[in-house]
Amino acid sequence: MGTYVQVPADAGGKKVATKLDGNGNHVGYVTMLQASVSTASTVAVSLTVVTILPANPDRLSSRVLNGSKVSTMFIKEGAGATLDDYLYELQPGTSQELGPYTGLVTGIWDTADGDVPTAKARIAERT
Repeated sequence: MGTYVQVPADAGGKKVATKLDGNGNHVGYVTMLQASVSTASTVAVSLTVVTILPANPDRLSSRVLNGSKVSTMFIKEGAGATLDDYLYELQPGTSQELGPYTGLVTGIWDTADGDVPTAKARIAERT
């Protein structure tokens, strides 16, 4: 697999990284993809599974914030998040970077939240 170290931009202005082997020897370069657009959205707290992000092959990364003040959010990369089948557990007010995953993201909360204006997931999708 090797190690990657960011190096100055190439002549075209693209960010690149150098790949090093296990001995620290240069074995090649890779271009680092950077998002140029961030799209914000929200999803209301729900006791039934909801789509947090639809599949998007152009997604480079995303972050989800559990905006609820009392409810724990459970996120799954894929369909059908449940309180027992999830990848990330977000306590109230915490967020999670989802990284380069481009598929469907679903979520569910453990309790209803009476603070309707803030009781939602806040999502940033970067493409």
